[in-house]
Amino acid sequence: MVIRRLDVGSRQLAAGIVADLVGPGAQVVASRVDVAPSGHGGGRWGPAGAAPGGEAPAVAVWHALTDATLENGCPWVVPGSHLGPVGDGGRDGAVPVPLAAGDLLVLDARLRCRSTPNHSTLARVAVVVDYAGNSPDQSSS
Repeated sequence: MVIRRLDVGSRQLAAGIVADLVGPGAQVVASRVDVAPSGHGGGRWGPAGAAPGGEAPAVAVWHALTDATLENGCPWVVPGSHLGPVGDGGRDGAVPVPLAAGDLLVLDARLRCRSTPNHSTLARVAVVVDYAGNSPDQSSS
């Protein structure tokens, strides 16, 4: 799901979507800055969520700080790939998801994705935040 920067209250909308998908006890389990300078070779195919340790993320939210275009390495996703094994190498049916600065891309953490090489003269920058729900033993505290 893409939330465009022009949507009114997109920050609150994103928080509501994460809560709807993960539950009201959604917790940030990882975050990272994704910088693709000019000439960057792109990323490998893998799941959208990359939380360290044992906490499995449920949702990854990609915050575009600069435009993410076909030229500078926007994210590509394989629709439906979250329904199969995470280790699946399938890339058939991959589609690009160009984003404008300020847009958010909300992904199931198991969805296979990657960014492609940056052939532009400018860096592409995003912040990715992974969310997980409370485990059953945490929800009672």
